[in-house]
Amino acid sequence: MAMEMLPWLETDWVLSQFAKRLKTCRHRYEAFVCAGKEEGYRQEFHHDGEDGRVLADDRFLKELGGPSGNRMASKTRSVIGWLSRRLKASSIKNVAIYFQREPSAFSRHFGKMDTKAKSLDRLRDKLGAYINAITHA
Repeated sequence: MAMEMLPWLETDWVLSQFAKRLKTCRHRYEAFVCAGKEEGYRQEFHHDGEDGRVLADDRFLKELGGPSGNRMASKTRSVIGWLSRRLKASSIKNVAIYFQREPSAFSRHFGKMDTKAKSLDRLRDKLGAYINAITHA
């Protein structure tokens, strides 16, 4: 397998889902991909959306990437970024770029969320439930 270094591609988290040792991870990931090829064409992964890599409704993604005048969209972007960082699924920089935001602003939002989660039981429980849902999906 040829190794091309792509600075924007996060692989550590995905591979970590298959095993603890990198060599084992790579072998199991390759087997997983090969097994998936046998499924053939699946419409749900080839819709007419703008970004087929993201499993979400296109209107939802547009709203999240749009102007930050919508407070709920801003909070949602922050939660997605916080979870991404907490679960080591992506870097702050990559999430900020995806949502067309400044990484420094995202970083500040995460810091505020960490502080709030320490003092607000409801937020801490909600974030914990999101982590649990993602890691046990």
